[in-house]
Amino acid sequence: MNEKFPSSESSENIYQRGKFERERAPEYVEQIATDFSEHYSDSGYLEREAVPISSKTDPTVRFIGSHISVFKPELLGGTIPAQGEYMVQDCLRTKNVRGLFDDSYVAGWGSSFISLGALVPKDRLNEATERQLKFFTERLKVNVDDLRMRVSSADKDLLDSCLDYLPEKSLEIDTREARYYQHVIGIEGVRGRNYNMALRNPNGEGFSDVGNIILLENDDGVLGIETAIGSSVVLKQLYNLEHVNDCYPLVGFEAVNPQFRRKLEDSIIVSMRLLKEGLLPRGSDNRERILRSYLRSILYFALKTNISLDSIHSVMENYEATQFPNDQLNTSEQIITALTEYEADLRAGKVNGKEDEVIAAELKINFMQIPKKIKKGDHIRVIAPSRSMGLLSDDVKKAAMEKLESYGFKLSFGKHVDETDEFLSSSVSSRVEDLHEAFADKTVDGILTVIGGYNSNQMLDYIDYELLKNNPKVFCGFSDITAIGNAITTKSNFITYSGPHFSSWAIKKGFDYSIEYFEKCCMSDESFVLHPSKQWSDDPWYLDQERRDFIDSEGYWIIQEGLAEGKTIGSHARCLAALQGTQYWPNLDNSILFIEEDAETNIQLFDRLLQSYIQLPDFKGVQGILIGRFQKDSNVTKEILTKVIQSKTELSNLPIVANVNFGHALPLATLPIGGRISIDTKSNNPITVVQH
Repeated sequence: MNEKFPSSESSENIYQRGKFERERAPEYVEQIATDFSEHYSDSGYLEREAVPISSKTDPTVRFIGSHISVFKPELLGGTIPAQGEYMVQDCLRTKNVRGLFDDSYVAGWGSSFISLGALVPKDRLNEATERQLKFFTERLKVNVDDLRMRVSSADKDLLDSCLDYLPEKSLEIDTREARYYQHVIGIEGVRGRNYNMALRNPNGEGFSDVGNIILLENDDGVLGIETAIGSSVVLKQLYNLEHVNDCYPLVGFEAVNPQFRRKLEDSIIVSMRLLKEGLLPRGSDNRERILRSYLRSILYFALKTNISLDSIHSVMENYEATQFPNDQLNTSEQIITALTEYEADLRAGKVNGKEDEVIAAELKINFMQIPKKIKKGDHIRVIAPSRSMGLLSDDVKKAAMEKLESYGFKLSFGKHVDETDEFLSSSVSSRVEDLHEAFADKTVDGILTVIGGYNSNQMLDYIDYELLKNNPKVFCGFSDITAIGNAITTKSNFITYSGPHFSSWAIKKGFDYSIEYFEKCCMSDESFVLHPSKQWSDDPWYLDQERRDFIDSEGYWIIQEGLAEGKTIGSHARCLAALQGTQYWPNLDNSILFIEEDAETNIQLFDRLLQSYIQLPDFKGVQGILIGRFQKDSNVTKEILTKVIQSKTELSNLPIVANVNFGHALPLATLPIGGRISIDTKSNNPITVVQH
């Protein structure tokens, strides 16, 4: 053994570095990078220029997580400079993103760090070992007794290289599992074998890894030798820092619960670095989605620790001024703006995943539940909350049952569906009993209403909304069912559906469109574009199924241009209006109103109804309006409807689309009550059902 680094006794204060001055943190980081650069430059290595973290230098990674991503072309091409090359590279590894919203996850490492790296040809292992050792002992003045090489006896070449320069007492041989000595490179066909260098912990007890030497090889042999040193972990050891993030200190979070503090710091540091590289909070690629997770977690930790966004803003501004003194881009302001907009989106009901749900829970936002979608083979219960099934002819009942069963549904009927009184309905208690049993029955997957009528609102005060809330199911019907559907959504907090009744399924011709959108809305989770039907009808189909009158559709009527998105509230205008002033009236904040009327309503009555909505205190929350196709007997044209709409200044800034396929003209699409719809009148597809 050639002991080129003689040992000496360590002092009690083993590194004798003094106190780490937080306000000078960038100087410490810069100094260790300078020491590394000078050390390798003085040894004849060529300097390799750093690249942005979000660079696509290596298209196989989202962010530069190691200098090897920059060195890859030379490594794979066999063109590593004979004298070797080195670089100081900002890196980002997003391992912590998986635990940001898991309160049990501890962020032991910082996501953002500076990697000190070098690469030499495959025949210079001993030189790589010597260069790395001398960096610590000569440049950083670390006593050799405070160093350890952790190596596997199976890697004889690495072990021999260590023994050439250090006494055996400075080696930890086979003290770890085999995989510890195997380095995952992230380059197809390339693997790594490594020994790790560790520094004694500042308290003198034990050692912690700070870097390594990696033999990079493929099936043909060794390709090159990589040196890697983490500047943050070295500084943590030398200055007895509590955490690697203390190399980039955000002064002001010292009193924050440590469970959240380090992840909060990490999220701020990462967010700032990515914003400074031009990534956008609302961008669409995978890197910007990761940025959004880090940004959202800042709001999450603020809520968990009761820190105001104003306080976080102040800490970020101080940090930004210290870490990026010459940068004109104010990312602190960008972050606060993004978080404020994000919170507003959440409060508007824009929920797109688990992260949103977790943060919304902290904000105490009560999100709308989405019932489990039904599928072929499921059990459908038919009930009559309005008029009785006794009103239907045997032919209609038979045709509806056959069609639903042909789609694989298993049908059952409420006990009281055939009860009929002088109002062609049944008692309130009978109807409520059937409703409760349908929701309470665990074998029932979805519920269809028989038909509309005039009196479903009689039930509203007698419904057990807590029972329904605890057993959300697809509940579908239209017309008079609008009252009960909106009441359930408002009180039980789950989406209901304005769509075909049980009786509607008896339609033999022109019903394919209705089936298509029932499937999209009630049998799938995917968002979908609502296209206009090619034809429509307004004839009494139940009188003669063979002789039908179909009319070519002229498509949507764009009454007013605009762009909007919001929660959906609808659909039969008079039934919905009957809820005004009651506890069942839905909140119109950030809503898309979708309304329709039947043949009993002319343009004057529709005008009056619309005005009653406009005069509601919360109508200002309506973001856009969809109007269902009018029946022929209403005599409503595009021109007269446009005149009515444009006479109301309160509607002047709203996108309004009419002649949409929902309501009493056929075919009818299924739309969610309490879901989300977007309107973009400039698009080829103006209406998209986003959440249902």
